[in-house]
Amino acid sequence: MLVMELLRDRGVVVLEPDGPLAAEDFDRLAALVDPYIEEAGSLRGLLIDTRSFPGWDGLDGLFAHGRFVRGHAARVRRVAIVTDSDLAGMLARVAGAVLPPEIRRFASGELEQAFAWILAAETPA
Repeated sequence: MLVMELLRDRGVVVLEPDGPLAAEDFDRLAALVDPYIEEAGSLRGLLIDTRSFPGWDGLDGLFAHGRFVRGHAARVRRVAIVTDSDLAGMLARVAGAVLPPEIRRFASGELEQAFAWILAAETPA
């Protein structure tokens, strides 16, 4: 399951994975962010707060994650991942090399620094 909150006044979505990610999680996330992106043009950032990488609930979850990233990456300025997971850190480095948003990993306990880094990005259009 993916707990999510859109901070409309900041243009930031806060995500907290609570177990393996399912295809439905990405459907709900798209339903949350798509109207905002349509209105504002982009998101300032995504803040992902997770102690460890939760993995996916089967191949459907993995493929839904990929579709969401492919369809939204160009409309997100920054992605901050707050985690101590080495796997999540590695995935962040790989994604940062091939995707448009700036992606940065922060250690657990650096949630405020991660949020400040996102807010330092240009405001959404």
